[in-house]
Amino acid sequence: MDKLQDKKVFVVMPAYNAAKTLAETYKMIPKDAVDEIVLVDDFSQDATVEIAKTLPIKVIKHGRNRGYGGNQKTCYNYALQNNADIIVMLHPDNQYDPGIIRQLILPIREGKNDVVFASRFIYDPVRGGPLQGGMPLYKYIFNRILTFAENKWLGTHFSEFHTGYRAYSAEILKKIPYWTNSEDFVFDNEIVLQLLNVKARFKEIPVETRYFIDASSINFVRSCQYGLGIFIALLKYSFFKAKLIKFTQFDFYEDIREQQISEGYNIIEECPNCGSKERHIEIHGLPKWEGIIYKCESCKLSYYDRKTDKIAEVYECFYNSSGERFNVIAESLIAGFRKRRAKFIEKRVKESASRKKILDIGTDRGFLLNYFKKKGWDVSGTQINQNAIRHIKEKYDITVYDKELPDLKLKEDAYDVITAFHVLEHLRDPFTYIKEIYRLLKPCGLFIFEVPHFEHRYRLFYGSRWLALDIPYHFYHFDMHFLKKYLEMNGFEIVKSSGFSWEFTPPNVVQSWLNLWHTRQNILIKHLLPLKFSILLRKGVFYKELLLVLIGLPVILYQIAALGFKGPGDNMRVIAKKKRLEVIE
Repeated sequence: MDKLQDKKVFVVMPAYNAAKTLAETYKMIPKDAVDEIVLVDDFSQDATVEIAKTLPIKVIKHGRNRGYGGNQKTCYNYALQNNADIIVMLHPDNQYDPGIIRQLILPIREGKNDVVFASRFIYDPVRGGPLQGGMPLYKYIFNRILTFAENKWLGTHFSEFHTGYRAYSAEILKKIPYWTNSEDFVFDNEIVLQLLNVKARFKEIPVETRYFIDASSINFVRSCQYGLGIFIALLKYSFFKAKLIKFTQFDFYEDIREQQISEGYNIIEECPNCGSKERHIEIHGLPKWEGIIYKCESCKLSYYDRKTDKIAEVYECFYNSSGERFNVIAESLIAGFRKRRAKFIEKRVKESASRKKILDIGTDRGFLLNYFKKKGWDVSGTQINQNAIRHIKEKYDITVYDKELPDLKLKEDAYDVITAFHVLEHLRDPFTYIKEIYRLLKPCGLFIFEVPHFEHRYRLFYGSRWLALDIPYHFYHFDMHFLKKYLEMNGFEIVKSSGFSWEFTPPNVVQSWLNLWHTRQNILIKHLLPLKFSILLRKGVFYKELLLVLIGLPVILYQIAALGFKGPGDNMRVIAKKKRLEVIE
């Protein structure tokens, strides 16, 4: 078997509803030229997965539709994780000729090129071009115009920018943060811009294509959206090259994994919940601090691949000496939200038999505990920030524990309500916490908590720049599927859950939007809002951020209105009741 001079070759096929063409595409792949064939199914609605499992190939299935770009990210992640040297991306719709794989990878095998495109527009005098292969005329014209415009804009000479049949060397893919790209079709063009930025060596070879009813294709409206996406990507690249705006998509760093290990980060090699080593990459961290968010194939938990023993140091300055984080205006708004939160809890607890004792895990400024103290409740909380602990004691005369909950050895069946608002994702071991919470609650007691919703559509738009991910400070990333299953296994039943939050969603969208334009993380929340308002108004960066918000206001308002209210929100508030059952170990 010809193994291409010890080069390990992977063919990756991003698939969506490819049941009718997959088997024929596979049949035409020269098996002696490749080491492994991988199909990533993007939540197809037909029998793609069932057919794929009858073939001798690796099959990966997405739990939701991530889009064409998101599918490619999983393809390349898998290939690189499994030590591929050359990666061929081939659509399983039988539109491109798989028989030319040898020619496609030859320039990479010989070390002459890093990237090889199979172009439909390098004409073969015998077979003809894409029009002879059945390409619709409007697609032909659209492709020609876009390719001409991109070549003029970038100073390149590609015959085609938009082929779906490509070969990459693993080394060149390792140099670019392809995971920061769109999860839509424009991914193909964004990766070319990144490759140009690292001066990759390109080559094109001709390929015969066939257009027929079962071949995948995007309609005219989606084609127009694709064209607009390309224009935006070109603008971003031009702004970056002109040193006007920094984009992590193009301004990236070398891997600092070894450095972070030396700084105290522990690399997680298996699922912290079930111990499985079967996992796939969901999100790459921003290259400035690296890291990966994995999803366990077994229990479906999403988790960051490293933890730090310095968590106390991270939150040491989280609150100032007054027990606050932000300026007086922001703190006033937060006080109002905390009052609404307390009333929400009180309303739910009135429905149960008792309402006397509450424990707030990770309590912040003391608003919530003081509200219930005034109502005659027995209140307590936990917190690791000493400024917040002192502030709550001095202002409200409430004692807050500064130890981890499992270490407190509190009385069993003691609490009517235990709350944890945006805490579980920060903990080293939230699973031990949940089991301890079950032990501490009275029968039918309520566990009320909030966490960001990892599977929200904001992640498709913002990727690793999404504030809700807060890499690297959020160790765990939850979705309702995992939470429901895990809570039920540990003696809880979910009584109610809700998504949209005025306290969480608008700031989440605004800061995520700003993160798209910077290599620094969370400038608004970390660097501007803590300033006194009088000082804030004298900061030039404040007006720069304000301008970016105004520019993006239509996008921001659309996302809050259309994506925030519709469907599962970006913030999960869950009310779970302790059942009269023993914890299932």
